[in-house]
Amino acid sequence: MTRTRLRAGGLVLAAVALVTTGVILLSEDPPALPDVELVAAQRGDVTSVASAAGNTVDDGIHDLAFSTAGTVEKVYVKTGDKVRKGDLLARVDDTIAREDYEAAKAALAAAEEQLDTVEGAGSTGGSYAAPAQPDCPPTPAPSPSPSRGMRAAAVSFTRPPSPGDPEVHLDPTSEPSPSPSPTLTPTPTPQPESRPCDQVQQQPQPQRPQGGGTRLPQQQGGGPQTTEAEAEAALTRAKNDLNAARDALKGVVIKAPSAGTVLQVNGVEGDPYTEGVFVSLGDLDDLQVRALFTQSDIGTLKTGQQAVITLANPGGAYKGTVSHIDPVSTTTGLLVRYGVTITFDDQPAGLLLGQTATVQVVTGQSPDVVHVPARAVQNDTVTLADGAKRKVTTGVRGDTTVEITGGLTEGEKVELPGASALNGEFPDSTFPGL
Repeated sequence: MTRTRLRAGGLVLAAVALVTTGVILLSEDPPALPDVELVAAQRGDVTSVASAAGNTVDDGIHDLAFSTAGTVEKVYVKTGDKVRKGDLLARVDDTIAREDYEAAKAALAAAEEQLDTVEGAGSTGGSYAAPAQPDCPPTPAPSPSPSRGMRAAAVSFTRPPSPGDPEVHLDPTSEPSPSPSPTLTPTPTPQPESRPCDQVQQQPQPQRPQGGGTRLPQQQGGGPQTTEAEAEAALTRAKNDLNAARDALKGVVIKAPSAGTVLQVNGVEGDPYTEGVFVSLGDLDDLQVRALFTQSDIGTLKTGQQAVITLANPGGAYKGTVSHIDPVSTTTGLLVRYGVTITFDDQPAGLLLGQTATVQVVTGQSPDVVHVPARAVQNDTVTLADGAKRKVTTGVRGDTTVEITGGLTEGEKVELPGASALNGEFPDSTFPGL
């Protein structure tokens, strides 16, 4: 009986243990199932796209200004007007420009005359011809002095002759003196009266300085001297000044360089004008879209690529082409972006300047290729259905798919991890835009 009780007690204890164990097992969470699914590699088209926001712009805007200061006399247009090439847009007073032009013409004439003078001096071999003299009657011989009856001898005495002095022989042609004097003192010959025709101005000889070039004779009072090279340089400056003055005179009016629409007028009649843009002219029939792309996308962009432009007004998507990529970035804080211009293949009607737009540029395209979902590839590695890892080579990467060029065949299954299984590893460094 005792043995039976012990056996029964053992059974009770075993039952309690089983019940307790069952409770414990029921209280534990079941093991988590893998957060993955299997997908097969498929064949199809893969396209990569770079996207950015932008605005409509006009790269052909002309900012027009007057070339001289003055008062605005007339404005012929207003904002929004359509004009043709050559149409008159505005006019400014030409008083200052005309005065500058006349002064430039006078300066050019003076520079030409100066060069002619220097070249004339050099062509005569360094000498100047004396001015022509007027016809003058012969100069009469001087009349004899009443105090002298004979010509002065070559020797004159200032004292009476002494016995030892040499004998003086007089000119036999001279007339005898009515009252000879022992002292012979010559009387100065009277000078004839000065006449204008007797005054011959001696021209100074031209100087040839070291280094070449003929200098004009120095003027009375020590004036500056000019070489031929200096005169030629002065003439060139005068010609340039005249051309600039002529252009300024033409610039008192503003004419349309091409057909377009007046975008802005910065002034009214009577306003003083000094400088700056007065009229802005653009072509609203040839607008483009300018968008800013990140530096990670800019490496995939090039001119000629196809794009899709999405507009809110007028609504719809329109085809375009990348026409220009800025070589210099635009930096805002830590954000580095590059400006890209996209032209419309066929501009929609009613498009306005400055409208917002979204641009998608096709940066790569591979038709009919093997591809898998983009999140199945991490660092160029996929996980097969049996859990094995395999390296693959990739081609074009789209937003959702990746082209597989090697390491995987069509139909093979790979794991497609869920978001919780990525552990922050997706997108990886090879995903577009990173």
